[in-house]
Amino acid sequence: MTEPRTHARFPEAAAGAAHYESFYMMACRPGGGLGVWIRYTVLKPPGAPVEGDVEAPRKDLVGWVYADPAGGRHDTVNCSIATMRLVVHRPGHDPVELESARGAAYELGMRERDHGVPLQPYPDGPQAAD
Repeated sequence: MTEPRTHARFPEAAAGAAHYESFYMMACRPGGGLGVWIRYTVLKPPGAPVEGDVEAPRKDLVGWVYADPAGGRHDTVNCSIATMRLVVHRPGHDPVELESARGAAYELGMRERDHGVPLQPYPDGPQAAD
């Protein structure tokens, strides 16, 4: 069984390459009525390494099937209470450290179907059922 990807992709970007990646955090008032959705985007300029990870225990993951516009489907593993840590190293500056404990949203779409996360019974359109 393939393990779901539970870490950011930017640490794998070559040191001299630029990279762009976004992470999302959502907070809602208990009982509803008020919430905020925050997007944090990592823009790694060449020569500015970024370290980070997103953690989500398997018990907190949920699987969905999404329809592809051209037909077919792909699975998605999602966690809305993931933990995210980032350290950005900028030339000439102190490192910037960011952390959100169980406040980050994580979603990974994939063609693999052997990820082991149970899929919810809510298909995304007629093409998702194949």
